[in-house]
Amino acid sequence: MSKQNGYALLLLVFATLLIFLLSSTLYLIALSELRVSRHLSEADRAFYYAEAGVEVLKASLPRRFRELQGYRLQAEGLDSPRFTGSVTPLAGEEYAFMLTAIGQFADKRREVSAEARYFPFGGSAVFASNFRTAGATVQGSIYADYFLVGEGETVISGDLAVIELQVEGGSYLCLGREWQRSGPKLAWPDLTCLIAKAKAEGWPVPLGVNGSYGLADTATGTWYVPGDLLLNGWLGSNLLVVAAGDVTVNSLPAGRVVIFAQGEITVEARGGGNLSKNQSLVLFSRERITVSGDCLLLRGVLLAPEVELRGASLLYCHRAALPWLELVPAELLAFKPTFALEWLDTRIRR
Repeated sequence: MSKQNGYALLLLVFATLLIFLLSSTLYLIALSELRVSRHLSEADRAFYYAEAGVEVLKASLPRRFRELQGYRLQAEGLDSPRFTGSVTPLAGEEYAFMLTAIGQFADKRREVSAEARYFPFGGSAVFASNFRTAGATVQGSIYADYFLVGEGETVISGDLAVIELQVEGGSYLCLGREWQRSGPKLAWPDLTCLIAKAKAEGWPVPLGVNGSYGLADTATGTWYVPGDLLLNGWLGSNLLVVAAGDVTVNSLPAGRVVIFAQGEITVEARGGGNLSKNQSLVLFSRERITVSGDCLLLRGVLLAPEVELRGASLLYCHRAALPWLELVPAELLAFKPTFALEWLDTRIRR
């Protein structure tokens, strides 16, 4: 009997030791997992602080382009988000910056960088007091006081911000955010200052007949038109035109063209339009812009008290305006400017 009791005691000791070893192993594994989990959680929080720091740096960038030349910034957020960061001009590019932020949590530090590029019109393809469409397509946002939808279906691949919307005989589809504005109505500065600037600086004047003018295909740089302008050529260069009268566009330019007109602007380009990727046409009228054509694709931005888009497709593109931001009076281009971020890491943004 005593011998059996000895075996039982020995088995109990071994079982207890085995249970103790297993429990210790599980405890160490759980403790290690907890440390790893806490480490990853702290690293993630540091990353999110850095990400938020980039957004803070973006918000601090000046929206007036004349303040952007050589702009630099060192920033530190000691509360929430906790980060240190810097803003430096991006080499080789105008109106673009590198935003770098280092997030800090516990003893963890994570760095995030993004390129911020200036969008002088904030991604809005149309600015108008009264905007009317009929079977048109807009790839970009719309910022208007009043929006009237005519016949056919209008598709908007962007945001729609209006004070009042009315549908008459047609329909519309907005793929972005749709919201009703409550702020002030759009104000439209006069072109007198720009016309006076063109005269004072002796901008070249194209040849004209009976108050109507045209530009040669080789035209480039700045031009002043003292009357009506007819565009019926290729125009493949960077061009800034100030017209004291009406403007008619019968052939879309292939290059980057900005037109300021004291009168109306009418775009009736025939055929399929010019599909050059270099194309960018920014139109500013003090009165009205009308764009029509079922097969017409226009890359650019339309700004006028009255804008009508019939059947055509408008794709947001501000490239034409970039070379002239320093030359044109700031109030003529101060329409909701912002910055677009291009993150340099591949992590999915929340």
